[in-house]
Amino acid sequence: MLLGNDLEERYFHHQNRNLPCCHTTYVNPLERRRLSGQPDRSSQPHERTNCVLPSSPLTRATLLTLVVATIMLSLLPWYFTSEQSRRWLYADESGLFEVTSLWLWLGVASAMFIILRPFTWRVAAAAFVCLLAAAREADWHKHFAGYSVLKIGYYIDPSFPLTQRLLIGVIVAAGVACFIVVGLTCYRYLRHQEPHRMPWAQLLLIVVAVGIGSKVLDRTPAIAEDMFGITIPDMAQQMMQSKEEGLEMFLPVLLGFTVASFACWQRDKQRHGRVEATA
Repeated sequence: MLLGNDLEERYFHHQNRNLPCCHTTYVNPLERRRLSGQPDRSSQPHERTNCVLPSSPLTRATLLTLVVATIMLSLLPWYFTSEQSRRWLYADESGLFEVTSLWLWLGVASAMFIILRPFTWRVAAAAFVCLLAAAREADWHKHFAGYSVLKIGYYIDPSFPLTQRLLIGVIVAAGVACFIVVGLTCYRYLRHQEPHRMPWAQLLLIVVAVGIGSKVLDRTPAIAEDMFGITIPDMAQQMMQSKEEGLEMFLPVLLGFTVASFACWQRDKQRHGRVEATA
């Protein structure tokens, strides 16, 4: 080995460190790695992973479709000018968007029972959340109780029967618990895996962003008027409502693609024998 005298001496002492007659000398880990022929990882460029920009064709196509759909939803109030047509499409609880959202949520819940394997209690919790979302789209909670059960005022109002409040409270609490379980399960997968390599993880982030965006569009007019005294023009409110209802309709579609992508990813991991056991 053609090394300098100092390195040769260190290498000699390093190789014979267990001999009693040999005085060992401290060898820097980087030098030790070079002397033993191992590659120096500190000098090699690290693999760059971009978690901000979408890294899968499915994610890029989803984002592009979402942008185009948002633009088209903004133009709906300009095309449907009559109040009757707007109510038929999106401005009524029995409109096309609301009814479509109901059936889409039911379809996503059914898909979870069919394609997610193994079927665990976590999958059942996710399906239960989808069923509650379908019930919310159909306003079943208002039809059953006569008041929104998602508001605290319902549970403290003595005018409603106590048995009814307890029963609905248990169902709502179970839904919140299932939602927390699903959220923690997704976080566990994202923490122990590589999200930038999983299309379903990127789609899940899009689902969360769309859900938050739809609620912001829904509450903005009321908050602007109540807290700041700003009245948003009627046409702007119509555009916000059309986008809000349209995004809520796209939400189960995006979630369905996420579930399908997760099922494909999970089966691929099982096929290659790389699935980690989960409690």
